Amino acid sequence: MLLTPITFTNCTFTGNSSNQGAALYFFQTGSYDSAEPTDVVTDSLCGQNTSTDSTIAHSSADLAVTYSCLSDGSGGGSGNISSCSPTFVDANAADNVFGTADDNAHLSSGAQGVNASLNSALGLSGIHTDLDGAARINGTVDMGAYELP
Repeated sequence: MLLTPITFTNCTFTGNSSNQGAALYFFQTGSYDSAEPTDVVTDSLCGQNTSTDSTIAHSSADLAVTYSCLSDGSGGGSGNISSCSPTFVDANAADNVFGTADDNAHLSSGAQGVNASLNSALGLSGIHTDLDGAARINGTVDMGAYELP
């Protein structure tokens, strides 16, 4: 089976739990169909996830994590913030349950990840707005799905 590399750009992963790869788990069962078989995570935040293993688990060495904030420092690469703890406005909100309508996974002012990515990072080309529809780049792009206003 031929596989196509997966790219995650401008993502926020929070409130997940797993024995392996609390935020992401890549499991390769075939061969890549390109000369440069690399899964990519760029400009992303992984925080407040729980795992007995790591934030990101990958079954092969073909993973590039760049300009991202990972709570356990896994997936070392260019521009990453090692062992960071992104501070969200209120990631699990009043009901204390992640992934519900009242959650607010925007970064708090002054949090790690604010103005910390690279405007020309792989995967950012052509992305002009964040998940809320606000301008994606206001000076230096923030890590994750949302820009701080």
